[in-house]
Amino acid sequence: MATCSDDHTAKLWSFDPNGLRPTDCVATLVGHTNHVVSVAFHPRGLLLATGSVDGTAKLWSFAPNGSNATCVATLDEHGGHVLSVAFHQNGRFLATGSMDGTAKLWSFAPNGSNATCMETLVGHTDSVLSVAFHPTELLLATGSFDDTAKLWSFAPNGSSVSCVATLKGHTDYVSSVAFHQNGRFLATGSHDHTANLWRFEPDGSNANRVATLEGHKDIIESVAFHPTELLLATGSIDGPVKLWSFDPNGSNTTCMATLAEDEKIVISSVAFHPNGRFLAAGSYNQTAQLWNCSLLRDRKQRETLNESDKHPGGGSISRRKHKRSNRKRSKRLMKKNSRKKRGTISKYRWFRNER
Repeated sequence: MATCSDDHTAKLWSFDPNGLRPTDCVATLVGHTNHVVSVAFHPRGLLLATGSVDGTAKLWSFAPNGSNATCVATLDEHGGHVLSVAFHQNGRFLATGSMDGTAKLWSFAPNGSNATCMETLVGHTDSVLSVAFHPTELLLATGSFDDTAKLWSFAPNGSSVSCVATLKGHTDYVSSVAFHQNGRFLATGSHDHTANLWRFEPDGSNANRVATLEGHKDIIESVAFHPTELLLATGSIDGPVKLWSFDPNGSNTTCMATLAEDEKIVISSVAFHPNGRFLAAGSYNQTAQLWNCSLLRDRKQRETLNESDKHPGGGSISRRKHKRSNRKRSKRLMKKNSRKKRGTISKYRWFRNER
């Protein structure tokens, strides 16, 4: 598992196959000069991508046991904070989303070196907060401060990017986007306290909202699909993680479990392990939590990362994603397009000083 933090680092953690023993930090990745806000594992190689407020993304190689992490590439072509990173399942492309209002598509060598920007995706009218690739098609989803998500198609070589759909259904920032592994659904999480489920054609066109998930009392920071089942996890700064089930057409959504019902635990990120057996949640109390999915219905069995191995700043997680806990900050106001919006202790909180 990978985590990232306001302390300018990312960490790699190991845990036993059953998640029963304390989780061990096996590597601390030092190289960014500001908050690290996003992490993602390569689907096959021993590579990790990180995105940072310092305006760069980095690619890191590491040993099979997670040790000996080394920065092999620094991607520095954005004009603002790099807020999100994601690898395509084919392993050939990396996407980055930025405060500069764009996303970029990168190619790189198998060892992570020689990273080259293939295309810059221009179309959002504000910061790109989240990026996610379709599991099989050459499609990229982006979520933005402009309250929309977009679907983009691109050629096999990473060129000829075009926007094929703009998803309008939220009334506030779209903070997280995720595709289901079956390729039929996209989930969006928003500062409007809801998540939406969308269906679309294989080419990304004709995207339609099929469900709105209501139940959180505050900003949804992160959404993640179970890799095989029709389950969606949502993480919110209201404290809990919620698990939602839905039927094959995306309707009849039901909240089947609420985890971490503690106002002191403010969730920043959620992610399932690719084998579907574990759910991880990063929080602003400088820890991440790990659940055994087979026991989720009992809401028991949880591992919290060793207190001595905390990130000093807290952040986000990635399967294979911490920020300081201070709920008073969530009552501060941010401005967007001359209208006031509720502030947040989320990874975007420092925007109020820069927008």
